[in-house]
Amino acid sequence: MLEDILLGTVVVQRHPLRGDVKRLRSEVARASAGDRIGYAIVLDTPLFLRLVTVATFRWQVRRAERTITRGGGEVVARYGVDPSLEAPTCVYELNSPASEYADGSLRPRGSALGLRRFITRWCGCDPGLGGVLVVGKKPCS
Repeated sequence: MLEDILLGTVVVQRHPLRGDVKRLRSEVARASAGDRIGYAIVLDTPLFLRLVTVATFRWQVRRAERTITRGGGEVVARYGVDPSLEAPTCVYELNSPASEYADGSLRPRGSALGLRRFITRWCGCDPGLGGVLVVGKKPCS
């Protein structure tokens, strides 16, 4: 699962609007120097929840990043996870050359490619992903 990939703690969001910021805050506070903490935003949900999550995606990412930095951590990366958080087969850093390669060659394109690209630009994430992982790390010094 994601803990194995991240080699740290992962807090999985349970609801697109409420999230689990309190739990993330406590995990960041408990983390030791050098520990990694992840916040998983689930996109592999029924259609209505997926739409709500995609529409509020930028806000959710900012909230997770702010929680990590206020707890003394630093945000080190954002990863796209496909097809789901429970069984990831493709994990790559977003907004990087790996992201371009994965979107063009590794992940299925599906239908309505133009609409997906528009939503990706507008909302900040590809609605076809299974989830996004915001990764923070407690500094060593």
